[in-house]
Amino acid sequence: MIDLTNVDGLVRFQCSVDSYEFPHLMDDDWCKIDVRVTTEENVFSVIDPALDARELISLMNWFQCLSEGKLPRFACNSFIEPNLEFEFLAAKNNSVRITIKLRLEMQPDFKLVQFGSKQPDWKLIFEVNSDQFSKILQGMNEAIKDYPIRSGKPQYQ
Repeated sequence: MIDLTNVDGLVRFQCSVDSYEFPHLMDDDWCKIDVRVTTEENVFSVIDPALDARELISLMNWFQCLSEGKLPRFACNSFIEPNLEFEFLAAKNNSVRITIKLRLEMQPDFKLVQFGSKQPDWKLIFEVNSDQFSKILQGMNEAIKDYPIRSGKPQYQ
């Protein structure tokens, strides 16, 4: 779904949907999200029910806006579970700068080194180009097809 390397090329972030949290409960839309963070010296991997199916759609729409050179409704895309947060920073030429913040269960157990120094929190900075947007959107479309909204509850904003 998402596979990016941060701006200084030292941290790789991968994120995908693993499964529904409760596959047999048709009124539950929580998805287990598989996050992997890799540096030269460390690997962190976790699977956690961090997004529901509606939030996957919201995230895809956020990336879609950015890929089209439009500002999304909100610069910061956060969710009910505060483990992941996506934020638009800037656009220049043919790329968009975003951050992905990892917290709580999704925060690696080692320090983030970015821009040559240890950072106080896990706020990764990425430059995303049109090819990367295309791959992200394709992966998100596939995830949404595989893990659709099942509950019939209204979509929240």
